Amino acid sequence: MCTVYATIGNSDDKLGQARWSVFAREFIDTINIHASQIHGVWWSAPNEPWQNCCVGFAIAEADLNALQAALVTLRKGFGQEAIAWVRGYPPEMI
Repeated sequence: MCTVYATIGNSDDKLGQARWSVFAREFIDTINIHASQIHGVWWSAPNEPWQNCCVGFAIAEADLNALQAALVTLRKGFGQEAIAWVRGYPPEMI
């Protein structure tokens, strides 16, 4: 079992609010499918000029590759360049 933090953002405003909310919901749902436990979900403040979402979770080592593949498929489907994946230092961009 390991702890991972995955983060998405929309600082470039590529996604309108409605599309961002769908992307964020599907991001969290995808993690929920694979993770053993969610430690927390954090969002940028609503009065900030950017949008971010970070999820911290525990996941079995055997499930890491499947989750990464699912998140890559998700980000590509929403036209996003990367998802930050932090399992240690330095963070990866997947």
